[in-house]
Amino acid sequence: MKSWCFDSQAVTGSDGAVTYDREYGSAEIREVVGKLIGNGVYATPSTNMQVVVDGGMKVRIRPGCCWISGAFGAVEDGGEVLTLSASGSANRTDLIVTRFDTSLSYRSIRLAVVSSLTRNNSVYDIQLASVNVRAGATSIVQSDITDTRYNTAVCGIVTGVVDQIDTTNLFAQYQASFNSFMDSLEDTLSGDVAGNLLTLITNHADDNDIHVSILDKYTWAAKADGSHRHSGGDINSGVVGVQYGGTGASSADAARSNLNAQKDWTVLYDNRGDGTSSDITLPQSVANFTQLKIYYSGQPIAKSFNVTEVYSPNGKIVKLIDVDIDTYGGGSSGNGYYILRSAEVSLRDTTVRWLKNMEYSSVIGSDIYPGAIVIMRVEGR
Repeated sequence: MKSWCFDSQAVTGSDGAVTYDREYGSAEIREVVGKLIGNGVYATPSTNMQVVVDGGMKVRIRPGCCWISGAFGAVEDGGEVLTLSASGSANRTDLIVTRFDTSLSYRSIRLAVVSSLTRNNSVYDIQLASVNVRAGATSIVQSDITDTRYNTAVCGIVTGVVDQIDTTNLFAQYQASFNSFMDSLEDTLSGDVAGNLLTLITNHADDNDIHVSILDKYTWAAKADGSHRHSGGDINSGVVGVQYGGTGASSADAARSNLNAQKDWTVLYDNRGDGTSSDITLPQSVANFTQLKIYYSGQPIAKSFNVTEVYSPNGKIVKLIDVDIDTYGGGSSGNGYYILRSAEVSLRDTTVRWLKNMEYSSVIGSDIYPGAIVIMRVEGR
């Protein structure tokens, strides 16, 4: 069994040479990172590593970042330019790729133009775009370029293990609005609160002013003799249109469609007591649903669950991440620790199948908490 990262100790050999008993190479570090961060480019900004025309037979790869096999690559400000060449007799499709290459002459991530993807132990390509290079062409136009960054089969989108949102400005805006409301309320109800409130109600009840035009008032009066009400039981046929406060339909599905309302969630699996890390057979195919919710937790089961939502779920592979962090000390030595759990499941037809379910620990101290991810509940709609 191999594990990392642990401090090395210097060892002096019989020849006086000093070596270290725990040395870690870049391949081992990439292996760890690759388990946590998948291959692909970042989704934000939308132009991240986008391929665009740059005049003549040139294309420009815009600034952005990517991860490949646990290694990080970045196109810096200004972008990078690649030059294509056309055949004199035949059309051709060139692929613009970001290539991870561990061969001695490269040992880097670089941009390249290739005719097909290479993926082996030392070279791994992710495809940013395909370019239609017309026979005899002297320039590339944007319509010749097909963006493939969002195609998970050849590239895909990568996200961090823990997504963070800065809500500082949003909270300040809410607080300012609330303070303004409270100030106006205090001005209105200052002093004798109950008396002032009663005065407002009385003034409104005694208000005989016309708040609509004279024409509107008499037009409405001609339609009905005073105000009146109808109970729901009075409407026993037909439908009430949406514009009149109804649904415009006689069935639940049609009503939801007219009101742009979503269906209720259907529980497909529920084991919130223990959860499961085994394959799950659902009572219905996930192809019947446009949206799926997966509730999951690390072991030991926490009081609260993680939830991930999947749209158009059939055929998707979903990553489940669980993080335990203790910065104040949880080991016997009183030091902090973190535990990262990473799992992948595939969704197809009636089966939720586990592809991997692993835990990565970095513990300062002597206590190590084992665990794995378990699925507690699956819902669809």
